[in-house]
Order: sequence, then structure tokens, then C-alpha cells
Amino acid sequence: MAKISSGRAGIAVRTILALGLLLCAGGAGRAQETVKLNIKAAAPADTPEYDVLFIAGNCPELGNWNPGLVRLVKKDGVHSLDLEVRAGASLEYKYTRGNWDTVEKGADFSELENRRLTPLASAEISDTILNWADKKPYLPEQRTVTGTLLYHKDFYSRALKNKRTLAVWLPPSYAASKEKRYPVIYMHDGQNLFDKATAFIGEEWGADEAAAALAAQDPSLEAIVVGVYNTGDRLAEYTPHRDGARGGGKGRDYAKFIVKEVKPFIDGAYRTLKDRNNTSTAGSSLGGVISLYLLLEYPKVFSRAGALSPSLYWADGALPALAGKKAAAGKMKIWLSMGTEEGNSSAPDPLEQARGLRSRLLGKGFAENKDLVYVEDQGARHSEKYWAGQVPALFRFLLQTGP
Repeated sequence: MAKISSGRAGIAVRTILALGLLLCAGGAGRAQETVKLNIKAAAPADTPEYDVLFIAGNCPELGNWNPGLVRLVKKDGVHSLDLEVRAGASLEYKYTRGNWDTVEKGADFSELENRRLTPLASAEISDTILNWADKKPYLPEQRTVTGTLLYHKDFYSRALKNKRTLAVWLPPSYAASKEKRYPVIYMHDGQNLFDKATAFIGEEWGADEAAAALAAQDPSLEAIVVGVYNTGDRLAEYTPHRDGARGGGKGRDYAKFIVKEVKPFIDGAYRTLKDRNNTSTAGSSLGGVISLYLLLEYPKVFSRAGALSPSLYWADGALPALAGKKAAAGKMKIWLSMGTEEGNSSAPDPLEQARGLRSRLLGKGFAENKDLVYVEDQGARHSEKYWAGQVPALFRFLLQTGP
């Protein structure tokens, strides 16, 4: 059995979260071949003695990015795990102590990109964890918010039986224009939108800066942006259809939460334009899936949706099939984008799937650059960095009049 040390040098990709769920499929010609991995992790000296280490990664064997599911066993001071995966699978993972607040960090507590392995044969993997996020010496957080951002913490959902934060960004004229009402964009993975201090791996979308700049260019395009934080149950909540291999399937309840709980609250607390033509939703990855689902299943509530790098493979393409039935040209506007560097295995190619959905929508009568914008982001991977680059154009598209 070969011995490999992945270390810091072996973690050089930006692929994050839901796209990775499909990457354990392995390379061509190896569909049935598996390899055995013995993973050993050396924890930093300040790791609490009785804490359990977990590995979170991009396939079921690695917990589908659940930070507290796949635990390592500690024996004689060494944390280890035995796995069996498909040969040639593109594995990405990180270590935690049970949640993302305790994810591993670099030597200077900097963010780490995912560890990456593509095992072609059985091997022993030796990793060294340098630091934990919660062990960083306290320093005041550097906030990166532009404008007015209000937080509604511990917002309870009757549909989902859990709590989360709603972050509400108000347009520049909101305080002074007491009679003016505004369109609303409901966005998922809300902690990633406005502030580096709360964003996953410290990369925010700059939604506040984009909305403020758009308002300065054209005051008629001012809007309220609502960031709905995700929870530890993100994968299930953002997937309306259950996937046989990956689970999920609570998206219908999450959609009810948005439509019947979040939107009425926002409409009651802020000066909104409540009609469908002034109500949009947007998200990335699985957040793109639930955004399209909200548009398709609640066309009386939403008139437009932004889906950045949507995980169209989920549940054998259930979402594109739903779009083929329910997408309504002339009554809906859709932003659909995919990076050209998002797929790196023999599993369903994300770019081809996006092209397939585009073709379905065109076949339903959508007009490109009118009620459908399709973007192939050259060189872009599946990460916040690239999605942030699309936000200014996305907001303009969602807020312009029509259909």
C-alpha cells in the first residue's frame, strides 16, 4: 500500500460544497473498481483531549460536506479512518471537530482551500492539521459591509422546526424616502453575501457593494436584498427532490418557509413591493436549484430567478425535468450560469447539463438576453469568488422591468 502525505501543498482547488457531491464517481474505465484508503490525521497540540475529529468532503463516504458526520477514531494519539472509494475519484475534504466553526485553518489561521486527492490505488494518507478556527487569538472582526444591513437572528421556521438569521440590506434612499417601496431579492446562503467576516472561507459575494453601485447608476433599480442564512441541514433544505445516493429532499418545506414565513415577515417589516413582478430569488450551487424550484412552483410569488452554477445533476436531473414542464416564457425571467472549469470527473458534466437546460428553456419559447440570460463563465470554478463576479449583471437583469 502506497503512502501519501497530502499536506498543504496538496490542497489546490476551489471547488466547494454541492458540486463535489458528484465527484466520487471516478474516472472513465474505473466505474466498478474501488481502492482502500487509510487516512491518518495529526492534530495540533491545543486540540482538546476528548474532542472527536471529523472529515467532511464531497461524496457520501466523506459525509457530503456534513462537518459532524464522518468521525475519525483516536488510538494512541493518532486519529484515523478507513475508507473505500472508487479508483480515480476526485476527493476533496477538510477536517473539523464537528462543525464549521471548528474547521481546520492554516499556520497563520488563514483560510485553507480543500485538500484534494485522486487515488488510483490503495494507499495510506497522512495529513497534518495546523490550526483550528476556534483557537484563533481574539481580534476584532474586520467587517466589509457597505450601507445599511440589518439582522433578524434566531428567526424560527414552523415548516422546518429550526432557527436561522435573516440579513436585510436596505437601499441608499430607504431612510430618507419614507413613502417609497422597493423590489425584493431573496437570496440563499445569506451569510456569504455581504460580509467577509461571516462568509464561507472568507469570500463574500459583495452583494451590498453591487446593489449600492447599481442604485447609484440608476435609482430606479434600487432594491432590498434579503440574505437567508443556511443551516447545518443545507443539503436537505436546498433539494426539493430526494437523491437516491445523496439523500436530501426537504426543499419543499424550505420553499414553504420562504413563501409563507420569510416573505410575509419582510413585507410586514419593510416597505416592499409585494407583487410577483417585484420579487426575485437567487442562489448558487444547490442554492441555484432551490431558486429555480421556487420560481417554477410559486409563479404567483416570484417572477424571476438567478441560478449560478446550479447542481442540475441532483436526483437524476429532476429540476431540469421540472423546468421542462413548468417554465413559462414571457412570464418568468431566468439567469442561468455555469463555469467552464466546474467539472473534473466522468460524472455528469455541469457545463453540458447547463447547456441542456438552456436548450429546454429556448424550446419553451424563452428569448435569450430577454427573459433568459445564459452565461458560460470562462475559467470559472465552483466557488464564491467566481459567483461574486456575476452579481452586478445579475442584479441588473433581475431588477429591470418585464416580463
